[in-house]
Amino acid sequence: VVVGDKVVLMPYSGGQPLHVSELELPDHPGSKEVNSHLQTSWKIVLFMSCHEGNNEVLKSGDIVRLYHAEQEKFLTCDNYKKKSVVFLRATGRASATSATSSNALWEVEVVQQDPCRGGIGHWSSLFRFKHLATMQYLAAEVDNDQTFDPTRQKLRGPSGTPVFALVPIPHGYDISSIFELDPTTITRNEEAVPWSSYVRLQHICTNTWVHSTNIKIDPDDDNVRFKIGCAQTKEDKEAFQIIHVSPNEVRDLDFANDAGQHFDMTVSKWEKIGAINIHPNERKQVIQLLVDIVYFLACQENNVSDPFDVQILKPNRERQKLIREQNILKQLFRILKVLKPRLEFERSQKSDNKTDGLPSTISQQQLQTKDDQQIFLQQDADVRHSSVFYQMKTICRLCYRILKHCQQEYRKNQETIAKEFSFMQSQIGYDILAEDTITALLHNNKKLLEQHITEKEIDTFVKLLREKRDCKFLEYLSDLCVSSNQAIARTQEMICKSVLEKNSDILIRTKLDLNPCVEDMILDDNNSLPTGLSSQNIIREVILTWDGKSESIEFMAGVVRDQLAHPRREEFRNILEYYRFQLTLYSHMCFDRQYLAIDNLSPELSIDLILTCTKSENLPGTLRASFCRLMIHMHVNRDPQEEVTRIKYARLWNQVKTEVSLNDYDQCHSLDPVERNENRPKFETTMKFVEDYLKTVVEQPNSFGDREQNKLTHEVVNLARRLIFFGFYSFEDLLKLTRTLLGLLDTSKVLTESANNTHHEP
Repeated sequence: VVVGDKVVLMPYSGGQPLHVSELELPDHPGSKEVNSHLQTSWKIVLFMSCHEGNNEVLKSGDIVRLYHAEQEKFLTCDNYKKKSVVFLRATGRASATSATSSNALWEVEVVQQDPCRGGIGHWSSLFRFKHLATMQYLAAEVDNDQTFDPTRQKLRGPSGTPVFALVPIPHGYDISSIFELDPTTITRNEEAVPWSSYVRLQHICTNTWVHSTNIKIDPDDDNVRFKIGCAQTKEDKEAFQIIHVSPNEVRDLDFANDAGQHFDMTVSKWEKIGAINIHPNERKQVIQLLVDIVYFLACQENNVSDPFDVQILKPNRERQKLIREQNILKQLFRILKVLKPRLEFERSQKSDNKTDGLPSTISQQQLQTKDDQQIFLQQDADVRHSSVFYQMKTICRLCYRILKHCQQEYRKNQETIAKEFSFMQSQIGYDILAEDTITALLHNNKKLLEQHITEKEIDTFVKLLREKRDCKFLEYLSDLCVSSNQAIARTQEMICKSVLEKNSDILIRTKLDLNPCVEDMILDDNNSLPTGLSSQNIIREVILTWDGKSESIEFMAGVVRDQLAHPRREEFRNILEYYRFQLTLYSHMCFDRQYLAIDNLSPELSIDLILTCTKSENLPGTLRASFCRLMIHMHVNRDPQEEVTRIKYARLWNQVKTEVSLNDYDQCHSLDPVERNENRPKFETTMKFVEDYLKTVVEQPNSFGDREQNKLTHEVVNLARRLIFFGFYSFEDLLKLTRTLLGLLDTSKVLTESANNTHHEP
């Protein structure tokens, strides 16, 4: 087969030839319908020769950005007030070249006599620039805007000469879309245009030169869009750099653009017919596309795993930006709004027909065995998973999961999503991850948190916590207390009042029992009855109380760890998990000396109780770490402790002694002597625990192999740091602790052990 041959295109799977009919597609003006027919043929036409595939020069099909060198702005096309406009886009970034946008991508077309021919672009060639996202062409038209601009006034030529502005047009066959590239260096016309060239753009139809202006298209908005015009006079500094774009970036844009268009078309149809009339295939297609977007944001292959399990440790900022710029965020909220009435209806039905986990048609007694109950529940789950409501709920959950991924560490997307904050708040409690997205959006964003969180939102979370007893709502409340390691005092106070005063019954209570050890009782010789106790061997037992039940925390932890067949093992596991999140909430409520929480909680959670649980090796490492963190924020970081100045660079002569010893060089100057003597004994056992624990970790082989213990070690080091800052250690004790910490950081022991293990292997 050679160029010029006429061939018949026969699809392999269909077995029917293709031809183009004379009928235009109603939804794509200018496009012809393609049908199956054997009597018409296709002609093979050369688009580009193989020797023209040099990757270092401009050619038809290349995707580029046009960067104005003087203004440091990209030539961009985007919607403004529901109209496509071309402009130079300003940025607040330190480096303007890093402010890349998918709306600044242009496809180069080299104009040839044969419209199907492409090829290399030379300095003598004519060019068209097609906007990749909208498929519109760059053109120029007369601009009647009377706004004064010094550059336009300078370059317009004789008085009364018309000026022009760049605009997008839908068709490329319009002569107003043709431009010529003028080099800024000495070149020959027959030479190809290299990548990264600096060029001036000449509009052929009007014989004018493209130039920048200071005329703002959006004077009342962001002030980032500046009109770009054309005038008769050529200005040397009005040059653009041609920046080539990688194929991977183009593929990302194609995916996001197609997804946005599909959502727009689908949701527009749903808005007309209503959520109840949506075809099942359309729901499945939307679910699959949403799943693809989740993996797209995560830069992972869709391996048919649960998309809700996808974790993004390092967000891809460019892909997050694509989702916003291609209006996918807007389409997601349209989907949520279309489906909201159905979700509300199902929620009201569910509240009217509450059961104990089994449908009303079959009672718990009718299912005689546990296996019968499991089989029935599985069948019921299968029915629900194939139902209309389940699919709609999945769509909403995927929408919120995408919103969560899009806002991660990206301020611009956070601001865009926050515009729909009131709508998201209205969907809290629908079990579609709205609350999960809200807390992720507010996390480490103090401005949004203070602006949007009121008593209403706090009460909603607490109400959901009461209804579902789910740990995630404790986590949400914790996240609202602290932002970027700064306490939000107003939110802390609201949570304290709502949780500790109005809803204290949803919390697990804690009590320390001191029980004597029988072997250590002191007996009277006359009557053999105990007359005293040995204070060193009192058994400290921490009791948790919830819903009228009480149990030892160590006993529950032992059951969860060792007794797999225990009938209450799952209950104990859930209680300990709930309690761990509750302790985290307490820590955040007390964070940065919030005395409303500290004064309410410290009588119940004393230093002795917290230290007992922190020292207990029978408890999980994560739970011990939570107790250790609570010790820091409830008892250590509070009055009367104040940070000491660790190194004083200026001293009075009367403070300088003739002889200096370690015992005299004491940094405990944060408290008055009387206060220090009263306060230090409270933490002596805590300091002893810190020293003993860190020494144990240093001496322990492979001490960093246990992740749970690593969390505890991290919190113990934080506790030591606070105790040091508040001057509890003398200089001599501080040197000893420093040696222990250095031993903790010493990797030579780990390397030696690894080498020894390798040496002993056969």
